[in-house]
Amino acid sequence: MSGLDLTEIQYLRDLIVADSLDNDESAAKLAILAKLDALEFADHTPVYKTGDLVAVEGYEGRLFYIDCARYIEETAKETVFNFIEYDLYDAVNGEWLEAFEADVRLVANASVAEDFLADFNLDDYPPARSMVYLINYETEAVDVVSRQHSVDERKEATEQTDNLLDIYNWYKERFEKTGDESFKSKMDAIIAELNGEGAERL
Repeated sequence: MSGLDLTEIQYLRDLIVADSLDNDESAAKLAILAKLDALEFADHTPVYKTGDLVAVEGYEGRLFYIDCARYIEETAKETVFNFIEYDLYDAVNGEWLEAFEADVRLVANASVAEDFLADFNLDDYPPARSMVYLINYETEAVDVVSRQHSVDERKEATEQTDNLLDIYNWYKERFEKTGDESFKSKMDAIIAELNGEGAERL
């Protein structure tokens, strides 16, 4: 790392460019500009990584995956603009989007993005704005239905497990109070059912 932030690097570059407009450019000045370019590129690493789940300014209620990041430098006569731009795709309908780093906000990093999306409420999810930019739209549409079905199945299985555990705890409490073996046998049956469901999920 250079120890200089982007503002300081840009300031130094502007000073050299301004001086160069008044005087002849020398090889030394060009070498300094090249070093500043290298420092700027090295220091300006993307904040978000491929696979991160993000929200984008102006696309409220929608979630996007980071597909890739680009470092962009635009040079005009008197100044240089540089920024990070991201390629994104909608996590639900696959619509492609480009966004600047300032317009992106992290929702879930890549390691937990799928789990976050599985629990995300897709009711009233905003539609894509343009069919033109959808990738493999028909495939994506099938994937969305499949994903929603998978989410529903997971929620149903979780609710069923929670219900069985509540019943188990009720039988356990009765068994501990009364010593009635019929409660113990019902507890064992619930444990067997839970173990069976666990095996089916593997």
